[in-house]
Amino acid sequence: MAQNVKWVSFGMKEEGVSTSVHFFPYSGTISANYPVELSLTIFGSELETLNVRMEGALLSQPDGLEVEKVFPALLSGYSGLYGIEIELSCGHENVDLSTSVCLIELVCSNGSIRFEPKRDGDNSIASGTCFKTNDEESSIVALNSTKNEISSGFPSGLVKASKNSSKLPAFSVGEFKISPDYLHSGINQTISSGKIQAQKFDMRSANSNVTYYMVTRNECNSNPCEVTSL
Repeated sequence: MAQNVKWVSFGMKEEGVSTSVHFFPYSGTISANYPVELSLTIFGSELETLNVRMEGALLSQPDGLEVEKVFPALLSGYSGLYGIEIELSCGHENVDLSTSVCLIELVCSNGSIRFEPKRDGDNSIASGTCFKTNDEESSIVALNSTKNEISSGFPSGLVKASKNSSKLPAFSVGEFKISPDYLHSGINQTISSGKIQAQKFDMRSANSNVTYYMVTRNECNSNPCEVTSL
């Protein structure tokens, strides 16, 4: 029985893009609206790690918030990605929050993108298929929510070499472009809509404290099109 549940994700504050968190505290057949506490932490290499605990949420009642309104001073002059930890807790002894649901929404000028954040303690092997087309290109977001520098866990050649592509600083989040050579080693086809390159990957040697997402962006304006938890 879990009286608290936590997710690790990222938010995005870019031109025309903001972030909201939606959550549904749920405990199966218990229908009573017991109070639920929300703990929200944001972090990043260029941000102070800051935590806010909020009351007012209720069991079996959907709720949500806009991250920038919770941390207005910290994010007012910031642009880029930042890490988010979302934790729900309930003090009632019969409540099991393990089936609760959380969604992250990137609110863009031309619509919004919703995705499920990674649940803390999910140690399944991160894997997926990266790709590039004439219109879209995928990248990988890696988060280190610990106080120590740790290995990124990327397979050799997967991402372009950069400052933090091998080691992730404490409390950091980074977006890493896929190496052209890695894509070229996979499927290379020309279809009616243009060229497509794709290659599978997995993070078998990854540190369990690293959380990964795959982000697809528009090639023309770099706006996010899709986010997938790995």
